[in-house]
Parts: sequence; C-alpha cells; structure tokens
Amino acid sequence: MANRKVTMTHLRAIVREFKLGTPMREIERKLKISRTSLRPYKERAEASGKTMAELLQLADSELHSILSKEDVHRNRDAERYAFMQANIEEYAHAMTRKYMTYEVLYEDTYCKSTDNPYGYTQFKSILQEYEKKNDLKYHNIYAPAHEL
Repeated sequence: MANRKVTMTHLRAIVREFKLGTPMREIERKLKISRTSLRPYKERAEASGKTMAELLQLADSELHSILSKEDVHRNRDAERYAFMQANIEEYAHAMTRKYMTYEVLYEDTYCKSTDNPYGYTQFKSILQEYEKKNDLKYHNIYAPAHEL
C-alpha cells in the first residue's frame, strides 16, 4: 500500500485475518498490502496485550490508537520548526544580499546557530515557502493600447 492511507476498514480486515491465523503471504495477496507493512501492525496488536477478538470489539478510535505508529519525532521537529520560524525573516533578508546562496546561508548561518538543524533541502523548502508568501513584488500584466 505504498503512499496510500490505511483506512479503518483495512485495519479491521488485517486484524480479522490475524485472528483467523491466516499466513502473511495470504493476507498480502488478499488485501494487497505488503508483508513489511503488515508486520508492524501485527507487532503492535500483540504488544497491546489484547487478543485479536478483543481488538475487533474496540471502537475505531481505540483500535486506531493501538495500531497506528506514534510520531516519535514530533517534539523535536516542533522545536526545529519554532527555531526556524523565529529566524526566518532574518534568513529571508540575508537572501537579498549580493552573492548569497541558500547553501551558504544554510552552512554559515543556520547550521552554526542551532544544535539540531534541518537538512539542507528542508531548510531551503521552508525558506522558499516563506519568501513566496511574503513577496511584495507585483506582476503587472500590460496589454498595449488596451485603454485607447
């Protein structure tokens, strides 16, 4: 299921197949979900301490919280993003200087000012998004002799 969201219907079908004792290859073929994607669901279900029948009786929100992975980097990413937002105006202003490049700004300014920096691509993406939103240039479409 590459790049597709797993719905509650899929999660319930996966748990149902685990309850029946269906082999992973068979589940893979039936539900068109790879074994590498199925394995973590099985591990999380077993780690919950509940039987597969008990898991099927749970409400959708409870089942989803048990089977979905935790976002372990959320706090760290929030800190990095907050640091980036606090300094983004300064970085955008620095980009207006002559001969300034994103790479120079990233290596010489950003990386030296924080212990936990974003990667270059993510830094550049956030900065370009800010520049696009805060661009004060106006593109005037001129049609010659339009007003005559």
